[in-house]
Amino acid sequence: MWKYIRHLEVLCPPSDPAMRLDWPQGRVPLRRHWINARKEKRFVALSYTWEESDDEDKTHERYAVQARDKARYFPCKVRDCVFERILEYMRVHDIFYLWIDRYCIAQRACKAHHCKHKKCATKRKALHASDLVYGNSQFPVALLGREMNQIQDVRLLAKIMGGRLVVGGIDGARLSRKTSREEVRGALALLDAITSDKWWTRAWTFQENYRGGTRMTLLIHHSPDFEKTKREFGDVFGYVPGELSIQSTSFFKHTTLLCLAALEESLEIGMVHRILRAAGRYSILLHKSESMTSRIIADLQFKEATVASDILAIIANCCTYPVRLDVKSLDKEDISVNILALRLLNGEVFHNGRGRNQYLTRPKRTTERFFFSQFEAPPNHHRLTYNKHCRFDDVYLTSTGVETTGHLWKLEKLIRTDELLPGPLRLKPSKRTLITRDRLTQLRDMLRDNGAQFLAEKIDHFIRYNDWNSPLRPLTRSGFSRHWVSTMIQEVIAAMEDGKVLRLGRLYGSPTNETPQSSALFIYKDDAHREPFGPSDYAFTVLRPKSVDDKLRNYNDLHRHVSIQVEVAGLADSLPRLYFKQWMPGSCFFSGCPRRKVVFPWPDIL
Repeated sequence: MWKYIRHLEVLCPPSDPAMRLDWPQGRVPLRRHWINARKEKRFVALSYTWEESDDEDKTHERYAVQARDKARYFPCKVRDCVFERILEYMRVHDIFYLWIDRYCIAQRACKAHHCKHKKCATKRKALHASDLVYGNSQFPVALLGREMNQIQDVRLLAKIMGGRLVVGGIDGARLSRKTSREEVRGALALLDAITSDKWWTRAWTFQENYRGGTRMTLLIHHSPDFEKTKREFGDVFGYVPGELSIQSTSFFKHTTLLCLAALEESLEIGMVHRILRAAGRYSILLHKSESMTSRIIADLQFKEATVASDILAIIANCCTYPVRLDVKSLDKEDISVNILALRLLNGEVFHNGRGRNQYLTRPKRTTERFFFSQFEAPPNHHRLTYNKHCRFDDVYLTSTGVETTGHLWKLEKLIRTDELLPGPLRLKPSKRTLITRDRLTQLRDMLRDNGAQFLAEKIDHFIRYNDWNSPLRPLTRSGFSRHWVSTMIQEVIAAMEDGKVLRLGRLYGSPTNETPQSSALFIYKDDAHREPFGPSDYAFTVLRPKSVDDKLRNYNDLHRHVSIQVEVAGLADSLPRLYFKQWMPGSCFFSGCPRRKVVFPWPDIL
């Protein structure tokens, strides 16, 4: 898919705004051009709806687009107001290239399944890579169709965006003392009107906004009479004439905080939930243990798509799924079954515990009940990003269950840290380095006392050679293992500070092929279970940097990590059967030890 991005089709407006074509009918020409969007990121990736909103003029008489052979121009069917607004934005920001799906993706395609037409193949690739367009653009922009036509609405929106109606943050948003209930109701009504625009209802625009991230700008048109008032608020609304320019993530944040504060006062509950469904900020709404995947899929169920199976491509794009389904051949299939298959094929962790799993007995009859949602991100990590990376690798769906590969560990001795250390420490960051080294020294000595010489040597090496004065470096493929070891050791230290139980683990290859010493240390939760080598005294881990060679994963993959306690059956078989028990983070070393195949049998409910 990077090939498409490296040869991205864009449109260029004329340098002279007064330039017109003799044919067709004196229209403004939009020339075709190709750029390498991996390097040239100064282009607008436009997000808009093909259908006009109630406030928009549907006239399309002013613009013409150059044909791909550059031999002629043809009249443009996109609304004039769309081009007028986005070209004004480009003029203010000195941008020369525009990507718009209507004319930068070949739209003509046949309806045959598995056709070999070049145009059809090009369109399929473009649809699957459209998320990369918004992800690589320095200027993704969304045009909202609803016009701001009341001056008091501009002032009220400025209050919302300035956070002046709410005090507190993620952990406890509430209305400020100066905020009246009437003002809150007015603010909610304004947000409800803004988020009722068609742009918020479409599945593709949901993807475009999600992948645009912090760079996405929302444009809300306003009357020229409001220009002076708008500029009173400085950078809040930008400086594009006729537009309120708002950072999308900032809008989502302040909208979510206001809605949560309103819920605390039981104000306009139905309206609040409607607004949150359209513009809820995941990092605020989701519990720290949850994955964004489930919420993305739930939100997309409320979005419109011309072709129902397009939802599968959008889910794959938003969730960074390398494995795709042939959406064209699945048009008539059950969408929920397809979503289930898509998630499993891409390694989403699911419940298959035998007879005891409360999650499989939930009354909600959706595929969501099969998937795990109690991840535990390490301290000082972006929890939603960490949770998103918790996936199995190298997955195959069989009649038996989900086959995957990783490392299987036999759990051994328990190490109680509450008996060796004082109560939990709460230190200032300036003193954290010293206590971290002390904790590691204690951990090394404990490991030696428990016969885990190999692990003790690893910890000692970390103590000697770790750069204590620098923070963790960004996670890259080349530094993946080093970064992960450091991250997991920090998590073990945090567990020690809280007096949690640790448990040694020895790599299990086969009954005749086991590592002689413990080479893993897990944070153990079930310390009441002390019978050695019981059926649930095993752990399964996955640790793999994102692929850069496999063409399938080259454009849409991520680092993967899983660390869970499992029950095991059929150890003597070539394909052990694993049953999920609970998340169990830890630090493990397996350099040079090959991964082995295992199978997670299907839950009985399936």
